Amino acid sequence: MKCDICNKDVFRENAHLLTTTEVVSQPEYWKLYYESNVRHFASLGSHSFGEFILKNFLTQSWFQMSGQESPWLVCPDCISLFEVDHSKTRNYAVKCWESKQWWRFKKTFLPPGSGSADGFLGLIVASNCTQLALGKDKPVLQQ
Repeated sequence: MKCDICNKDVFRENAHLLTTTEVVSQPEYWKLYYESNVRHFASLGSHSFGEFILKNFLTQSWFQMSGQESPWLVCPDCISLFEVDHSKTRNYAVKCWESKQWWRFKKTFLPPGSGSADGFLGLIVASNCTQLALGKDKPVLQQ
């Protein structure tokens, strides 16, 4: 399986499972998303993380990704982007991995809080990403 953040191979032994809210609420994720797609955004006239935010590419991307219902599989390299309990996210990944025989049991494991992210969270994310782009250490708004 592949990491939903960086597309590297992920194995049962080192996987983490996060909810959509946990992923899309982190400004560091959005900075990495921008940096991973910098050529694409440059072709659209956005040449910095700040422009990515100001030209509404963050908003468009956030609304697209925040609707993801299924959890995100995350590799050990990318988990550091997220302020989550790593032992819990590892445990969720193991439970999910074990339940992947859903065709046999007619169910699969989903971590608590799975589903799409709350729409109002987008406002907080935009503010916190702006703070990150401006080089501020602490986000102004908390979830």
